[in-house]
Amino acid sequence: WNLKTASKLEKPRFVIIGLQKERKNSLEKDCSIFDHCNITNVKVFLNSISYPYDNLNLDFTKNNFTLLYDMYTSFQESYYEKNIRNLILSPSNFLNAPIATASSVDVQLEIEASESLTGVTAYCLLIHDRIVEYVPFSREIRKLVN
Repeated sequence: WNLKTASKLEKPRFVIIGLQKERKNSLEKDCSIFDHCNITNVKVFLNSISYPYDNLNLDFTKNNFTLLYDMYTSFQESYYEKNIRNLILSPSNFLNAPIATASSVDVQLEIEASESLTGVTAYCLLIHDRIVEYVPFSREIRKLVN
């Protein structure tokens, strides 16, 4: 899945992925809930470099999702730049509602699953650093380049 091409100044720092099975355009199903869809591996490619480097070897039927949960906790600590003692999701909540970061950067997503992904909608949130300056008197916002 080709996500986008970004300038190197806006290289993604975090990538958050969410999957929903048969929820799109359905009024009967809660669209705020995400599904694990029995994924076995996820990779994000920035140009030709993959993250994570190794396969995740996920198996939700055997509760083997520790690496994903570790990525979730590491994201919070890195993004908020502090040690998070009270995580938003416990391991059991994470399992039931996974959320599964002057040249250009091609961003691609590769998802493997043990079951067919028919009827699955994938969402991807790219978070990157951008430093801006706000001038309150003129209400001007300028992008700063360092």
